[in-house]
Amino acid sequence: LRRINMITLLANLVINPNEPKKYYIGDGNDLVVRIPADMTQFKNYTMGKTLIMGHNTFNQTGPLKGRKIIVLSHKDIFYTADPNVIFIKDINWENVKDSETEYVVCGGTSVYEAALPYAGKLRLTMTELYPVDTGEFIGDKLFPDFTKYGNWRLENQSATIKQNGCKTTRGFEVDEYFIAEYETID
Repeated sequence: LRRINMITLLANLVINPNEPKKYYIGDGNDLVVRIPADMTQFKNYTMGKTLIMGHNTFNQTGPLKGRKIIVLSHKDIFYTADPNVIFIKDINWENVKDSETEYVVCGGTSVYEAALPYAGKLRLTMTELYPVDTGEFIGDKLFPDFTKYGNWRLENQSATIKQNGCKTTRGFEVDEYFIAEYETID
């Protein structure tokens, strides 16, 4: 499939090196880990853009000032007084990818899976987590293995960023992360 860089997938991933290609994004209806500096970067990156997310993700974020939100929902369509939020049951990814506007996909798992074949860019916050026990549970929602959706090239990776005092939903300490940006190779 031909990809155009008008669809960006933005995600906060927790990686257990003992489980290659498993990228945890959620635990219940929450992020696996909340990193305050990453939340600020999310706000700065998405400001003024149109976000695409699932209903459960929207229930966590709510309307976001300065951004338009398209909520994909398999549930009943909801109407909101906020003119910047629309609920739809399906989206034509072909039309989105050919747009002149960047769309930012923010989750959850099924929305990432639907968007990946059309995406041109991934912007991933990555945290490595070494559980005490290799069988320790990290989360229940996964980001798809993007390597199955074409060829991706690492375009940029930040240095390791220190952030003290962060814990996962399961109580694991997290003190560093990095940001990796990938683009598709046609």
